[in-house]
Amino acid sequence: MTHHCSAQLEGNLIQITESGPLRLAVTFAIRVGDSGKSTLTQTISLDVASPMLRFRTHVDWHENRRILKAEFPLDVLTDRALFETQFGTVNRPTHSNTSWDAGKKARAEIANHRGSRH
Repeated sequence: MTHHCSAQLEGNLIQITESGPLRLAVTFAIRVGDSGKSTLTQTISLDVASPMLRFRTHVDWHENRRILKAEFPLDVLTDRALFETQFGTVNRPTHSNTSWDAGKKARAEIANHRGSRH
């Protein structure tokens, strides 16, 4: 049985789009950018047996010379991280113990095509 409800938060629509025994999904739509014409619609879902939170995002972009970035601040305690690239994976330590690590020279930007695992 699926229940639908919505709430208005500062002019943005928030709606529970799935609420069943196996999945919960919340969808929201917001206006982004300076023109007021661009919209971002995002559905966040969680399956009952999955450790993963899924984000499905659609952006209708009408901005000039503007970039849209996504940021997910994390507080993860682990000694290694696995990054996927187009040629395979890179397993790197999350601590700094060499001069290259300390200066962040070796990994200022990390190729991460599909996601990270820790």
